[in-house]
Amino acid sequence: MNLMEGKITGFSDRSVELELSSGQKLSVACSPGTSAVTGAPVHFGVRPEHLDMTGHQDTTISGKVFAVERLGGETYVYLSMEKGIEITLHAPGDMMVSEGDTISVGVDPEKCHLFTEQGTAFERLSS
Repeated sequence: MNLMEGKITGFSDRSVELELSSGQKLSVACSPGTSAVTGAPVHFGVRPEHLDMTGHQDTTISGKVFAVERLGGETYVYLSMEKGIEITLHAPGDMMVSEGDTISVGVDPEKCHLFTEQGTAFERLSS
């Protein structure tokens, strides 16, 4: 799982908005419960297979490709984001991407995870 640090910037009864330490903003579909406090540090998590290389999501994160691992029917792409954050994404084997490319990756807010600084997970919601 890709884990990134961030801070809560706002919340509603069905989502928590945050800003990653890389400066990118996104919203996670989860119940804020009593853990959501504006300015509180959180950990954002998303699995490599839940990132969309086509960038066809409301929320995207971007980075520079520093490695590509082609394994026939699947490809792993390794991105470096601002402030040294690295993430991995899983893509189809025929994905055309090269080292040095800057790409945007779609993030589905319903497939993300959010954790308090102590590691307690926020309850995920789906539509």
